[in-house]
Amino acid sequence: AGLAPLLLEKSRQAQFLKPMAISIAYGIGFATVLTLVMLPIFLSYNNSMKVAVKWLRTGNKVTKEEVERAIREKEEEAHMAEGKTTSLNGHDLELEKADKAQKELEEIVE
Repeated sequence: AGLAPLLLEKSRQAQFLKPMAISIAYGIGFATVLTLVMLPIFLSYNNSMKVAVKWLRTGNKVTKEEVERAIREKEEEAHMAEGKTTSLNGHDLELEKADKAQKELEEIVE
């Protein structure tokens, strides 16, 4: 919209600047389409692929939020605040619980 007056001008001086104005206008339009349309589509597709890969690896159905890095990091921070240690994938916490349960069973058996 800001370049429209220059694009619509008929004077000789404006005719000299029109190619530059057209280039800038199309560049801004293309960048807008990439940012507002293509990027969200790509991110959604990427998230769906992460869910599918996690499902194939674990066999458990996971939500789209569980595979997001920001959510995983937030959960890790919460576990760290509680004094527990976890790896990026959160399996150490599960292993720690399993080891604790196994030790309890061994004590009961003895």
